[in-house]
Amino acid sequence: MAEHSMMPQFASERPDEEDKNELISFTEKIKAKLDSNTLNDDIDVPGKKTYVKSPNLPIKIKTNKDCVKCGICAKSCPVKAISFENPSCTDKKKCITCMRCVSICPKKARSFPPVLLSIVGTVGKSQFKGRKENTLYL
Repeated sequence: MAEHSMMPQFASERPDEEDKNELISFTEKIKAKLDSNTLNDDIDVPGKKTYVKSPNLPIKIKTNKDCVKCGICAKSCPVKAISFENPSCTDKKKCITCMRCVSICPKKARSFPPVLLSIVGTVGKSQFKGRKENTLYL
């Protein structure tokens, strides 16, 4: 329901009007389910039944010379992979490549290595092709 975080060229037009209307519908269905007091623990959700942690991607964010060490990236990193003392340093073992630091850097000093970005884009083209529909499980 949103553009892809690593490859913003995929689903760049989302969320769109259809997504927004679907969110309103989901909200109404959730509220009705809660109001009916008929919550069900036996929901059949397709896919893997046990959580499997994804391996860390070998592709990590790089910081260039434009970094002014403002710390905005460190403050917003969801896994605290960026050093507050030296924001140009990222702990590659902690980094989940969410791209938050890239999107908020006021100096555009953080990015993917261009060659790797190209490879990921090529590989992802078929995987991220087309609209993926949302499903609500109640």
